[in-house]
Amino acid sequence: MINTLFEKLKNNNLSISAAESVTGGKFSSLIVSKNGASSFFKGSFICYSNEFKYNILNVREDIKIISHEMASELSIKSRELSKANISISFTGNSSKNGIEMKPKGLVYIAISNSDTMKNIKYVSKENTREKIIDDISNKGIKFLLEFIEKNY
Repeated sequence: MINTLFEKLKNNNLSISAAESVTGGKFSSLIVSKNGASSFFKGSFICYSNEFKYNILNVREDIKIISHEMASELSIKSRELSKANISISFTGNSSKNGIEMKPKGLVYIAISNSDTMKNIKYVSKENTREKIIDDISNKGIKFLLEFIEKNY
């Protein structure tokens, strides 16, 4: 799956960035684990704390942390700051009794380019925090592949 993503990004001459909250850098780790990622991967904002989201990425403080709106804001801000063609973002809950009392495994993923914004709500069925984060990161890769296929 990661090889297919690399191929599609290179064939379309696209760059990407990420804003990761719930995944804490796991998505970026998957991307940079393969040689050649530097040709298209601009970087990632690991915006785990709300203060980072508000003060560094300048997302709006009037929206819920775990929401489509937050995922959209994170994606847009990441793309604008990194000057990437596409940006993906992740916001959600990987543990019981997490932020805003949202269910364990709930995540919102957003992908944007200069013309389009796509959001999905996804609930991981995995049990452990580590497996939930892995699952969400891999879902992001699948979502990116779909986005590129439909928009390029």
